[in-house]
Amino acid sequence: NGADYTVKTVESVLAQTYRDFEVIVVDDGSTDHTRTALLPYGDQIQYIYKENGGACSARNVGIRLARGEFVACLDCDDIWLPDKLRYSLPVLDSDPGMAFVFTLCQMIDGAGEIIGEAHYSFDIERAYLNLLSENYIMAPSVIMRRSCLDDVGLFDESIFIPADWDLWLRLACRYRVGYVDLPLSQYRQVSN
Repeated sequence: NGADYTVKTVESVLAQTYRDFEVIVVDDGSTDHTRTALLPYGDQIQYIYKENGGACSARNVGIRLARGEFVACLDCDDIWLPDKLRYSLPVLDSDPGMAFVFTLCQMIDGAGEIIGEAHYSFDIERAYLNLLSENYIMAPSVIMRRSCLDDVGLFDESIFIPADWDLWLRLACRYRVGYVDLPLSQYRQVSN
């Protein structure tokens, strides 16, 4: 039920400077005009409607349908800046033992104005130990290696919050984590 934000999110992915990707939109039971709003994107996206099952359920549907070596989940109100894939994918390509890469992330308001930025102070070599004390990784900044997900499992659908933290911990416990020190994603903070 966030058609207008969903369009902006899809457009942010379609505007990537790196062009080899697929977009799967999983509509988790919307009752607004989301389906109609996405019609202009035709064959640029794959649209899947499912009964409402929660964010983790929708993410897992998309991951299972994805054909790529790398996958990312972007909620309907978050944004990727144009060079997100261009700078993130080479980091994953450089290390087959890396489960995921994340970036700096800006916080935006409902109108898309920047209201803050996540700043990280950590040792990337100790990503797992750092994650044990706090979830410092913003979900829209993450791109994951599919084979690592196959190994540790997808999002746990029995957890609402913090399901992303649970997945980051499972991945970081077994694999290396990469980081790009550039603000390449935006996390929208709104009243709901």
